[in-house]
Amino acid sequence: MTRAATLSALGMTARTRWPSADIAMVAARVALSGTLLAAAMWLSSDEFAWRDLAAIGPGSIATCLLLSGVIVFTLAWRWRYIVATTTEAPTVPSMADFSAFTWVGLAVNQLVPSVVGGDAVRITLLARWGIPASAAAGSVIVDRFYGVLGLLVVCLAAAPMLSTALFYPAMISSIVIVIAVIASGLLAWWTSRRSSIFQRLSTMVLTGISWRSLLIMVPVAMAGHLANIAMFLVIAHALGAQAPILPTISVLAAVLLASVLPFSIAGWGLREFALVNAFTHLGLDHDKIVLSSVAYGLFVLVTQAAGFLMILRRKRT
Repeated sequence: MTRAATLSALGMTARTRWPSADIAMVAARVALSGTLLAAAMWLSSDEFAWRDLAAIGPGSIATCLLLSGVIVFTLAWRWRYIVATTTEAPTVPSMADFSAFTWVGLAVNQLVPSVVGGDAVRITLLARWGIPASAAAGSVIVDRFYGVLGLLVVCLAAAPMLSTALFYPAMISSIVIVIAVIASGLLAWWTSRRSSIFQRLSTMVLTGISWRSLLIMVPVAMAGHLANIAMFLVIAHALGAQAPILPTISVLAAVLLASVLPFSIAGWGLREFALVNAFTHLGLDHDKIVLSSVAYGLFVLVTQAAGFLMILRRKRT
């Protein structure tokens, strides 16, 4: 099945009606993100000026586009490696196909929680390509596991540089995520004993997790997360923000980790509020830091939401 045909699956998803509970959840996340973002801007001085965004030159934009491409490539390569090494399909989609599927998933993640949004879309696209549904679902679960594990490593390595105000929330997020992973594993094991479908899914997940894969997947996942943080640093430098590299990495790693939990919309508000608290603790002016965070969020929104254009390509193939 061609990439264009599989991407047409999103057309069906877009036409379905959202349950009221999902709408309420999205509304709550929008409200939380908006409240935290407004609080971060309020804590900034009156000199907060949108016109300063013009300072981001072509070189910085090109660098961020390159880093964005690195993120998509590492995500797609990681996912394809899992599928290629754990499924018995005679052929697997190409890197171009996986990149397209990944990009569409990232676009959906800008609107809804990744687990029920982008991950569900990725499973659908891979299954419609011809990979068995259980294998498609298992590959996404394993990919998500390695991605979160890589982020945990980055966050824990940078945790000593966090302020007290952010250290404990970051640790709580880490503990919650670890508990959720363990609980999910136990639930999968329990259900696999009672359902053939879950048994196939459980087998796929267990096959995809090994020490050899850990040594490959975790560094690749860390590279993707660090590229994401590097985008913020490039934008902050272009805007003249005094963002020390190591503390910024520690703060953004904690924010990315907290963003895994379905509390905000793509980290909006949470990221800005955390940065304000962190740089206030360091005694640094945080006006340009907040502006840098907003610019970073807008850049990610535009580049990742452009993944929806992959759906339109099916009309030309």
